[in-house]
Amino acid sequence: MSEENVEIVRRLHAAINAADAEAVLALLDPEIVWVQNPNAPDPRTFHGHDGMREFRAMLEEAFAGVRLESDRFIDAGDRVVSLGHMRARGVGSGVEVREARGWVWTVRDGKVVRHQTFDDHQAALEAAGLSADETEEPG
Repeated sequence: MSEENVEIVRRLHAAINAADAEAVLALLDPEIVWVQNPNAPDPRTFHGHDGMREFRAMLEEAFAGVRLESDRFIDAGDRVVSLGHMRARGVGSGVEVREARGWVWTVRDGKVVRHQTFDDHQAALEAAGLSADETEEPG
């Protein structure tokens, strides 16, 4: 089941990067809880598909071409941690933003039911009950 969860999160990243709103919603539970980065300018929590539409509209006002660039997907049972960067371009300024991000996705019955964004990889790992030592790739 966990490999399936990782694949669901990979598909969700791809749908977000393709700006495919229908594909994104198809991978999210209708009762999704989307917890924003606590350091975001608007750190609200969004609920359900209507909340996701509101979140998308808010992002589109501020940014163009939002991309989740994940370097790693870590299986944590019913959770998947993805670590990487968020990239976007400011709508008004045209300035490109690239910031470290960690995402924790909780998957149940083939849908993401909860999401949390962190601007610190360690915080994302800790939120999923993991440590950096546990998740280091063998080298």
